[in-house]
Amino acid sequence: MEEKYYVLIAEDSAINQRILQKILEKDYHLELASNGAEAVRKLGASPDKYAALILDLKMPEMDGFEVMGYIKDHLKIKNLPILVETEEHNSKTEARCFALGAWDFVRKPYEPATLKARLANIIARGQANLMKRIKSLAERDTLTGLYNRSFFMDQTVTMVTDHPEMDFAMVRLDIDRFRMYNSFFGKDAGDELLKLMANVLGRVCELIPMCTFGRIESDIFCICEPYEDTIISNQLEFIKGQLPKMSEHYRLGISCGISVIRDHDHPDMENIYAQTTEAAKTCKGKYNRYYAYYNESMHEKNVKAQKISNEMERALANEEFKVFIQPKYALSNDKPCGGEALVRWFHGEEGIISPGEFIPVFEQNGFIIQLDYYMWDKVCALLRKWLDAGCNPDPVSVNISRVSFYDPHILDHLFGLIDKYKIPASLLYLEVTESAYMSNPHLMAEIIAQLHKKGFIIMMDDFGSGYSSLNTLKDIDVDILKIDMKFLPTGHDNVKSEKILASITRMAGWLGMPVVVEGVETKEQRDFLESIGSGYVQGYFFARPMPAEDYEAHGGQLSEMIPMDTVEEGITREELDSLWASDGRVSTLLKSITIPFAIFEYSDFQCDILRMNDAFIRTFNPEDENGIWNKEGMEIKADKLIDALKKTVTKKSTTECELCFQNDKSVRWFMGRLKYIATVAKTDLISGTFSEITMERRLEGELNKIYRAISDVDSAHGGKKPAMLVVDDSDIGRGILKNMSATATSLTAGQWPGGAGCAFGKIGKDPDHPAGSEHAGDGRLGIFETEEPHGHRGGYSRHRGLLGKQRGSPAEHAQKRRQLIISPSPTCPRWSSSGSRTCWNTMAGSGLWSGNTTTFQTVHDHRR
Repeated sequence: MEEKYYVLIAEDSAINQRILQKILEKDYHLELASNGAEAVRKLGASPDKYAALILDLKMPEMDGFEVMGYIKDHLKIKNLPILVETEEHNSKTEARCFALGAWDFVRKPYEPATLKARLANIIARGQANLMKRIKSLAERDTLTGLYNRSFFMDQTVTMVTDHPEMDFAMVRLDIDRFRMYNSFFGKDAGDELLKLMANVLGRVCELIPMCTFGRIESDIFCICEPYEDTIISNQLEFIKGQLPKMSEHYRLGISCGISVIRDHDHPDMENIYAQTTEAAKTCKGKYNRYYAYYNESMHEKNVKAQKISNEMERALANEEFKVFIQPKYALSNDKPCGGEALVRWFHGEEGIISPGEFIPVFEQNGFIIQLDYYMWDKVCALLRKWLDAGCNPDPVSVNISRVSFYDPHILDHLFGLIDKYKIPASLLYLEVTESAYMSNPHLMAEIIAQLHKKGFIIMMDDFGSGYSSLNTLKDIDVDILKIDMKFLPTGHDNVKSEKILASITRMAGWLGMPVVVEGVETKEQRDFLESIGSGYVQGYFFARPMPAEDYEAHGGQLSEMIPMDTVEEGITREELDSLWASDGRVSTLLKSITIPFAIFEYSDFQCDILRMNDAFIRTFNPEDENGIWNKEGMEIKADKLIDALKKTVTKKSTTECELCFQNDKSVRWFMGRLKYIATVAKTDLISGTFSEITMERRLEGELNKIYRAISDVDSAHGGKKPAMLVVDDSDIGRGILKNMSATATSLTAGQWPGGAGCAFGKIGKDPDHPAGSEHAGDGRLGIFETEEPHGHRGGYSRHRGLLGKQRGSPAEHAQKRRQLIISPSPTCPRWSSSGSRTCWNTMAGSGLWSGNTTTFQTVHDHRR
């Protein structure tokens, strides 16, 4: 019995409905609609139900033209066969109907045979088209129109088996970072990109006499063609060259894998496709390499991986996986302070299988979760055994793979083990690789918080292995950092790595985190790590991984890993942390210090500035390449600073030093006062204030000139120490000059008798002879210094002078014997031997009357 199709009749005339029913009811299931709107509702409710539509053009609510327009615009019913009823032949009406999707026409009044024939014909054509569409859906990708995965594989097998004399190659290509492209530009833009790629592949394959090509999934496409290395290389180069045309605002790339098909009789296309996928993986992240051939080494790797997968369940059931422990050592005493549990596979036939071979396979197939649980259980059992034996064991760390960390039952399992074996959680350290933190940091933070509440210690493993992020340390509350030496090797050619390692250690010290460095294999590495403040190490230099039974020989007292920082002088961790605080209190305190102030970090004869105040920045500008701290050509004589820092650390007290900044144009001197703060991870913290003493040093230079003049007097006195009179109304100035000159002269320091603004001195043999005595003027030298207020200029002038009388005959002495006066301004009185007052105004605003003047200098320092 043939299947009866459903036919919908859209006719508003009840008479015509009954006529059509009478003619067609024996051959079809008929449903009626009295107007166009009702017909549309029925089609929308059951789009796949009807094999054809008999449609009247003239109906209420929606006429036949509107119904056909609706059908044409809706994908699910656009291919529905439509038989249009007309009352007369009209070519324009028929043309319009054909344009809207009509398949054929039938005239009223109905001719039963013609009606049946035409209806049967459009239904047959419609069913044929439906089968083609079904076949196309089975063979073609709906987005690009290329072969889909199943049909591509089938057609490729046929092509290869039909041509056993030829070698073929399957080429797989995918678009790099396609998911990111979708995220940036949206799914519609991503679909358009896939269509463009399909068109490019079509252009390539049009030139290949025999090939298959299709879209496998997502952004992955495949071509199978006769194997010619040069031709394939040129094709891929052409495809790569088309990428910039596909997207102007996103740099596109492709990764391609190629596998040559050798088996012509029974080619396993899915396996060959897997080979191309493996080859393509080797191109990921390689800027200059975008295609690769599957080779024998990849084949051997896949064979091993499959063999490992086949045997892993049996090995776990037979307990072929054994716990080995590698001790960790404290550099403070080179004694064990715990260990790391490592897995070893003792295969019944092949012996020991390296973790490097089976761990990646287990991570890929998910078996790593079961292995992790197995290892945790074994380690907890060992800890319980040692506790029962009366030992106080060191903590043992276990590894948690990234896959295991995202197991929703991980907390239940770890907490269950602690409860099962009744051991302190602090004995079971948990090592998590840094890459695991990066996958889902929010979830990771929540899990770690729960583990901390239970008492577990969390170690970040492989820090610096390529996924490093300071945000990880800021956001994830880990307790210990673990660094592998293979990622940061040391030695003569690895200075940068050593600096990075030292910086990480110091940073961890500031954060209060111990650092464990694994992979230590030489004494040089051990000594270097100790010198930069690393507290703990692990590696072959100390001990190799060993069976649990051998590790028991290392048993000792519990040695918790504490941060390697010593806080002295009563400073607490909280006080040290405040040095980094950015709150208003610390900033206000720094700004309130009016002279340059900085906190230095000193280690191994090197220092860095941690914090500085505004005065330090204004004076030295250390962060500006044009500042005097870094200015090109400016020599910093900082040897005394380094020596003073070392002395400060040694004494753990205060020290003074001088800094000189000089180049061809200028010289500036500063007195630094340093104070020890604390030691963190073998790095010393020192505060320093800096006062400029350039003027004092310039005065010292002037004194050097005086010393040369004194040497003449010294020789004239037969080697006696000459006398010098220092006259200055400033106690500080007199003290400085006395300290600077005391070693070379007999010095008398006094205040101006005339007060500020008036200088009085004499040339005499020694300070005890009064003015006007017979010895006055016998080789006596005087230094004069005064400050003159300027009421009309709002400042003052500083005047310095060296007065001297050259030696001569007694008659010359008597003739030239007199008092010497400096008068800084015309308003200042001159003191004479007769007591009269006279004003002098000579020599750049300073009055001077004397015998022979050896040296005289006036310095004006106007201050506003």
